[in-house]
Amino acid sequence: MENQKRDALGYYRERGDPIPRWMAIVYLLLIVGGLVLLFLAYRRWLT
Repeated sequence: MENQKRDALGYYRERGDPIPRWMAIVYLLLIVGGLVLLFLAYRRWLT
């Protein structure tokens, strides 16, 4: 289990290839979307 996780995370690093730009954009969108959803849920709980 641990080895699989490490392989998945270090895949690009071991190959020396940069992370594809679309993948970085997707991750950024997911993170930003999650933060926005958390913020909206937090405001809804307050009101």
